[in-house]
Amino acid sequence: MIVPMKKVHLVVLEKDRTVALEILRGLGVVHVEPLKEPVGSALDDARHEARVVAEAAAILSSRKKAQASCGDLPDGKALAREIDHCMHEIHALKEEVVRLEALITRWAAWGDFSPSDLTVLHSRGLEAGLCELTDADLKEVPEGVTVEVLSREGARSRSLVIAAGGVQIPWACLDIPDQGPEEMRRVREEKLCRIGELEKKIDAQVPYLPALQKVLAVLEGEVAFHEVAGGMSAEGPLLVLRGFVPAPESSRVREAAQKQGWAILLEDPAEADAVPTLLKNPAWIEFLRPVLNILSILPGYREVDISPVFFIFFVIFVGMLIGDAGYGAVVALIFGGVHIASASRIKDHAFFILVYLLCGAAILWGVLTGVYFGQAWVTGTLKPLVPWLNDTKNIQELCFLIGAVHLSIAHLWRIALKWPSLDCLVDVGWLLIVWVMFFAARFYILGYPLASPLIYVLVAGVALLLFFPKFKVDPLLPLQVINMFTDVVSYIRLFAVGLATVAVADAANSMGNIPAAVILHALNISLCGLAIMVHGVRLNVLEFSSHMGLEWSGRTYQPFKDVEKVS
Repeated sequence: MIVPMKKVHLVVLEKDRTVALEILRGLGVVHVEPLKEPVGSALDDARHEARVVAEAAAILSSRKKAQASCGDLPDGKALAREIDHCMHEIHALKEEVVRLEALITRWAAWGDFSPSDLTVLHSRGLEAGLCELTDADLKEVPEGVTVEVLSREGARSRSLVIAAGGVQIPWACLDIPDQGPEEMRRVREEKLCRIGELEKKIDAQVPYLPALQKVLAVLEGEVAFHEVAGGMSAEGPLLVLRGFVPAPESSRVREAAQKQGWAILLEDPAEADAVPTLLKNPAWIEFLRPVLNILSILPGYREVDISPVFFIFFVIFVGMLIGDAGYGAVVALIFGGVHIASASRIKDHAFFILVYLLCGAAILWGVLTGVYFGQAWVTGTLKPLVPWLNDTKNIQELCFLIGAVHLSIAHLWRIALKWPSLDCLVDVGWLLIVWVMFFAARFYILGYPLASPLIYVLVAGVALLLFFPKFKVDPLLPLQVINMFTDVVSYIRLFAVGLATVAVADAANSMGNIPAAVILHALNISLCGLAIMVHGVRLNVLEFSSHMGLEWSGRTYQPFKDVEKVS
């Protein structure tokens, strides 16, 4: 359910700002909305320090190895700055190495020359340079000019040209680098060695990653503190803070205000307020939270929380989409091993519990239909618990029935929300049309007879859509009715994807090459994961949600609280 919120305004004396914010942070229940853009040197400094430490933690995390964690850091900020300095030096060195390698490639064909040798020649009054000459140039060398061919490439010669007695070199000379190829290679090796030293220096800090992450959490808390402080509105010697607090927690804020002598106003949010959303559901529904987090979706404060329906149907969809008891067992064992190995480092086990539930649904559906790493090879050995589900028409009809029930729940829910307003009759009309389309799908796709009274049900449904609530005809109504048919039929994807999974598994079993069969089974399991996100989630987030009128426009409730209280 979506927890009701109260809008809160607090007025404190400017001199009490820090104490008041510390008390509010200790309460940890107020989602603060800035009344102005927070600015200030303290905020800028806090953000800079947090950014440096965050980048250092990310660098160590990317290099994380099986090393024992160290204790607390004497100075986490200093370590972060050191890592930052090392990384900047590494980047600069790598750019220099790339430049040197390009020069080495460019000048390697000229041999091991030294620019200092050319400087010596110049000091003796000789003109000297490196030129690329053609055969015609070599035949017309002027008097006083000496040409020594260093190498050839096609019709061009790489040559050292020396002119004496005031004679000018008649050809364009190349710009000579500051170092010769051999010197370039030596410098490159030095820089590569330095990069290696810096990399080892950073790797040596990896055990401090957990401690550095704690430092980052503290710094992020400081940033949040300065943002809240800077976002308060000043009215003379008074400061105003605005935010939202869960209604069940509002009494704690009121008691703190009365104790500290703050002025406080608690009221219901206005229609125009962008209220954050806090979901609080029973433990069995909370297992769905990882899916919503992955999708980054949240219902708006004034929308409805469909988590119970989402959870129940999502489990059903996953069971049908995978539909293989063997696959479900393999995935459960893999995640179970990971879970056991990392149990001591995991705070929230909801994701793993969700995986076990979904695997259980796949195993159950596989047992019901007789599918264990495919179906063809077990025919006659492991019989399906419910043979009815192996008939194509039966399973397709079941998919249409699941779709009709799923969409009906959406409109029944809307009817309950709108009652006793006449607006609810619109959803009564859609509810009638849903079931007309269910029987239409049976008729057009499965060939079952269509009962004649259905035309009267369709007319009644359309009539309700035409005359309630605005008593005007929607020109898009015919398209919307047709779209209802496609929405019901779209649930056939549960059958189609499940059938494809079984077909690929059977194809893997028919291969004579065992390693190739194992690889194909592994690929098939991976595709099942993709199917869950594409199809299992879609039916809830798009089909059901569109009929529910849910836009997933929620803003996450982020209370201002102490670092140690951050979950």
